Amino acid sequence: MIYSRKITNRVQYLLYIIYNLFIVLNSYINLVIKLKNQFELGKIEFREENYEKALSHFESVDGDDDDYEISLFYRIPCLIHLKRYAEALSFINPLIEKNPNEFILWYDKARCHALLKEDKKAYSAMEQLERVVDTNNKNDLLCIAKLYNFLHDDLKVVEYTDKALAIDENYRDALYEKSFAAFSLDDDEMIEDVSKKLYDLSDKSLLSSTPMFLMKLFNKNYRGALDLLDNVVDDEAGKEHIDMLKAVVYEHLTEDLSAQLMLSQKMELDIDDALKIMFDFKDTGRDHGEINGVTYFIL
Repeated sequence: MIYSRKITNRVQYLLYIIYNLFIVLNSYINLVIKLKNQFELGKIEFREENYEKALSHFESVDGDDDDYEISLFYRIPCLIHLKRYAEALSFINPLIEKNPNEFILWYDKARCHALLKEDKKAYSAMEQLERVVDTNNKNDLLCIAKLYNFLHDDLKVVEYTDKALAIDENYRDALYEKSFAAFSLDDDEMIEDVSKKLYDLSDKSLLSSTPMFLMKLFNKNYRGALDLLDNVVDDEAGKEHIDMLKAVVYEHLTEDLSAQLMLSQKMELDIDDALKIMFDFKDTGRDHGEINGVTYFIL
């Protein structure tokens, strides 16, 4: 009887130990799941561009977790989007020590310094970025060009957009980026070259033609701007929208010529006729004449 009671006590004791081990193990599993969920939840919020919430989840990932270092990489863009650049750098710098050839880290470092208006540090980071960039990756080359655009270094923008275009001559994003530098450099030949390439790549709709139209307009290539409008292939554009853009050309042209068109009597003058008169004045100096039976003067 006593022996039987001893066995029962031992069994109960073992069951007690097993039960407590189960509680500890269960708590650990729940903690792991919770931490894992924090990382996954962070990625979901990040994809939804809810950076404040995403950052909160990533900050909850424990240092012993397998996803901890990856979570640090996610924290950086969150902090940048939240304009906490100095804090982002506090994560970037130690990660660079471990990953000295990681393109995205040098890119974010240069970006943070540029946004903090620390140009000297930004250029120092750009040197490293140029060192580690994959010269066969057109997207990374364009990233460098965009950073140099932010730093107002137009020659470097052209250098890196040209490198990207050497890989893919039809890379529209690189052409657009190069166009900004071309305008800033006031390089008429480059502006014309880029605008032609963009136009050739477009579907000739009004929407896709508008950037090239603006390039020609601001480059004072008014006939080129009108040619684009006259060749628009877009059923939805409508004559009204196209005439509005032609009116913009007319305003720029008359402003450049310091001229004003006057009619001898009130009438509705078609924008194409008005432009024809002003181009004739520009080319020949003729400052009066007749259009549709009405006398005009240019003052």
